[in-house]
Amino acid sequence: MEIYIDITKNIINQFDHYFNFTKTGNGLRPNPAIIESEVKYIEFPGELEFHHFGRAPFKVPITMTSVNPADTKWFIIHINLSKIKQEKKVGDQVIHFQRYLPIGILLYGPDLKIVTQIPPNIESEVATIRFSDTFLSSYFEDWQNIIDREKV
Repeated sequence: MEIYIDITKNIINQFDHYFNFTKTGNGLRPNPAIIESEVKYIEFPGELEFHHFGRAPFKVPITMTSVNPADTKWFIIHINLSKIKQEKKVGDQVIHFQRYLPIGILLYGPDLKIVTQIPPNIESEVATIRFSDTFLSSYFEDWQNIIDREKV
């Protein structure tokens, strides 16, 4: 299954397009033919979203391409909570995104394209925080001095 995620747009709406979510009392349930999991989703004021994709194996192989344009105002913090690494391709470089190492948290900044391969029957669990520079400006006066958009 090929998934394309535009980081400048609401993540849950895009995943709903691919996974056909059903609302539950605690969150969203994807099509069980693809993955048996639950997604918890919270949208905060000031353009901040939190998503927790619960622990479960995908039943089909997934290729996910996440893109953030150079002129974006959006950032994503992606946290691997599973017990296995995820292999991601950034440009020509392959990285292993692991839980118990410093690279278990990724910041998706401007001008970024990441391709993730998720094989079937491999347990996955991730949390994602999507926020904008508007959110940063609301809470941090000098965030531009902390986050270098050219090096993220």
